[in-house]
Order: sequence, then structure tokens, then C-alpha cells
Amino acid sequence: MNIDIALIPEEIPQKELEGKTLVAIDVLRATTTIITALQNGGLFIIPVLTPEEAFQKAEEFDSPLIIGGERGGLKVSGFDLGNSPREYHPEKVKGKKIILTTTNGTRVLTQVREAKRILVCALVNITAVARELVRVKDDVLIACAGIEGNFSLEDFVVAGMLVGKLTEFIPQNLKKSEAAEAAEILYRFYRPNLLGLFQRVRGGQSLIDIGLGEDLKFCAQIDLYPLVPRFKNGRIAL
Repeated sequence: MNIDIALIPEEIPQKELEGKTLVAIDVLRATTTIITALQNGGLFIIPVLTPEEAFQKAEEFDSPLIIGGERGGLKVSGFDLGNSPREYHPEKVKGKKIILTTTNGTRVLTQVREAKRILVCALVNITAVARELVRVKDDVLIACAGIEGNFSLEDFVVAGMLVGKLTEFIPQNLKKSEAAEAAEILYRFYRPNLLGLFQRVRGGQSLIDIGLGEDLKFCAQIDLYPLVPRFKNGRIAL
């Protein structure tokens, strides 16, 4: 298995995705929220780029339906929910379709349709994703969402943890790119205090500044869920 990392969506080699499994990571917070929403009974999630597109897409579906997402970290006016995973509890999402738009995470998901399969990953399901990658045996590209088109340390470190899991599970059959090697080394440095990392990075600081620092604690939980969401035909589902 070959494994590489795209640091931002613009680095995803679209012409090289065929036959590969792509793993999307936006740990603060979109992929954590997506995984949590599905764990708590959401039917499926449709990621879109803009709030305007979210409202338009909502017209295509009957109730029960939720529109969720953020701009500047805060819930978009007229939406039902924001992008905090703590909002997506069963009472809100069970049995409902969800349309989601976020600043970074849904952007990466809408740019990777050419991959053989697309998995959604965060700390909350990272071991389950690693085991699924071992099972399917494809070459892997980890796509970090970044932050507003720039590198995000937290996504890179979580990618490094995923590389580390694969190193543990299939040490003889894993060929890592230099980016994957670097991410794994960086993860081992930050492993003792991932929450502390989240609190220091730009995205984490922004959440603290708007009163959503508790989201960082939620997103720092490891292996909270055993599920692996898949993005196919415009929908993320189990």
C-alpha cells in the first residue's frame, strides 16, 4: 500500500485519484461533525460549497431535513444547526437528511469525486478508518482540509496518526511518501497532548475566541465511534 498526503485541497492530484482510496480530514470540525451526525442517526449528509447552494439543495428534498454549517465558525443565519459536533445529538438528527456547508471541510469533499472510494476521518473514528484501509488494500491519499486554503497543523497531525496506525497494522506492506513520514513523526511529537495542540492552532484559537472552546475537547476524543462514513454519489452515509 502506498500512502501520501495532500496538505490542502488544491494539492489533490485529480488525475491520479483513479483506483485510490481518499481519506478526508477536517478534524476541527467538519469531519468530526459528519461522523457524529451519522453515529447519532442522521440518514445521510450532502456536503455543499456555499450557504446559497445549501438552501437550493434543501428544496430538492422533503422533510425531515436539517441544514447545518458555519461561516467564521458560527451558524449561518437561517440554518438549523452550526458546525459543532455537540449540536448533532440524536434528538436533533435521528432519521433526518442533512445538508452541510463549512468553510474548509465540505470544500475538500466536493473536490475528490474521482477517487475509487472516499472515507471520512477524524480522531473520533481513526482506528476504524485504519482498519478499513487495511481491508480494502488500495493505495491511499489523505486529503487535509487545511484552513482557508492554507496548511493546518491539526489536520496534518491527525493524518500522521492515521499513518502511524497503518504502520502498526501492516508494517511490511506500507510505502510512505515523505509527507506521510513527516506527518507520522510530527504526530508522535504531539501525541501526549493533542488537545493542547488544538488549543494552540489558528482554527482552535478562533473557536475559543467565539466561545466554542468545548468543541476542541470533543474533537480531541480518540476512537469514540467504530464507524467509517463513505462519500458516494454526492452523499455521505454509512
